[in-house]
Amino acid sequence: MDVEQLAAWAYRDQRVDRHEGAGLHAIEAAVSGLSRQRSSTDGCAVLERIAHLGCRLPVGSKQVADKVHAAAEAVAASLNTIEGGDIVAHYARTGGRPVGWSMPKRCYAPVLWIDVGVSAAWERTDDGRGRFTPLIVLGSETAVEARRAEYAIWWNALDMLAWRLSMKALGFVVLRPGAPREPWHSRAEFAA
Repeated sequence: MDVEQLAAWAYRDQRVDRHEGAGLHAIEAAVSGLSRQRSSTDGCAVLERIAHLGCRLPVGSKQVADKVHAAAEAVAASLNTIEGGDIVAHYARTGGRPVGWSMPKRCYAPVLWIDVGVSAAWERTDDGRGRFTPLIVLGSETAVEARRAEYAIWWNALDMLAWRLSMKALGFVVLRPGAPREPWHSRAEFAA
């Protein structure tokens, strides 16, 4: 299994970081460096679960188990010790990759378009005269370099995660990242 897909499964689907302290006593959580979190009594926790699942599950008086697969726990435990592991965890929660590492076709764009990419909107000033809508910056060399550095950290952390997980008996083989190491050097289009 590709390590990027494994990390997304562990964080997005298994929600391993939300249930790290499940089943631990207060002293065990403190020693592990975890903070105890309890559900709020105002209903926000229920709304969060509904938003995550997309529906409300009638559970009655039974509790929904917070069990996480052992492979997901191994992913989280390994990422906690890897430089850039927090970046991998962030993108794994969303199932995405770092983007913005190439210069956009346009560096500036109006805040409001009439026809997207064709004509910009006019604004009226206080004295009644018209002007084009203000511009926003879409990309700069500095921003692109920062995003490339973040992408490199993300990729290296994924590679280290694959190496560490390959030494564990998970029941499957963990492959190196399928994402290109430096996509800005290749001619192939990058699908985010």
